[in-house]
Amino acid sequence: MKLPPFEFVQPHTVAQAIDCLMQDEGEARVLAGGQSLLPMLALRVANPTTLVGLERIDALNGAQIKGDVLVLGALTTHAMVEDGAVADVTAGMMRHVAAGIAWRPVRVRGTIGGSLAHADPSADWPVALTALGASVLVQGPEGQRRIPVETLGEAAFSTALQPGEVLIAIEVPVRAASMRWTYHKIARKSGEFADAIVAIVIDPASKQARVVLGGLPAGPRRLEAVEKLLSDASIRHSADFDRPWAERQLEAIDTTNDPVMQRIRATALYRAVREVLQ
Repeated sequence: MKLPPFEFVQPHTVAQAIDCLMQDEGEARVLAGGQSLLPMLALRVANPTTLVGLERIDALNGAQIKGDVLVLGALTTHAMVEDGAVADVTAGMMRHVAAGIAWRPVRVRGTIGGSLAHADPSADWPVALTALGASVLVQGPEGQRRIPVETLGEAAFSTALQPGEVLIAIEVPVRAASMRWTYHKIARKSGEFADAIVAIVIDPASKQARVVLGGLPAGPRRLEAVEKLLSDASIRHSADFDRPWAERQLEAIDTTNDPVMQRIRATALYRAVREVLQ
């Protein structure tokens, strides 16, 4: 289908982008990489009166380490991370995640900021960056504020961004070389959205673990009981972590009543736990 009619504006600063969003009384949408929004326009799932393109805003590009945080401009593409064009502060986890997103043409155009703001419940970055303890920096009519990635998504395709706010940067904590991680995704075929994702990050130095389940209808969810278990330094083997164990961990949060999807998610969880412990 052809795209519906809309006005297309390309501001040169974040302030100009905010003004454009505020002038359209909530009917404008931000266009970053366009790999999710444009198909939605073609299918009439979205029908904004104005698209605010961000590609000419230089402040949304670039990456630099500030203290113990890697700051990525919102327009950083998946391919930039995959290709090592930005510093690797996650022991290779972000490069692994980026390389598994869709197909290369999508990764060249798609942006991390766009993925987070779109909040697709099956997307990779909300899961991975929640596990890494990342935050986003947003700017709006009232100034700037910081939001943890794990609270940015409120529901499927819904975020905590307020009217007129633009996601301008992603802040990823620099991780120690001793960090252990795994990222296990189950999809029908390579490049498609996942049926289930489990991301695990264990920091032996701080004895902390973060475990995130993705692919749920409402968006990613941390598994705090599993985190507490994996934070225990005495856990040395994976023999006790099987599918029945994983199914018990998911009983309280997986309310889809779909036995096939429940089994897929449990499989992703126990495989991920075994991988990170080996």
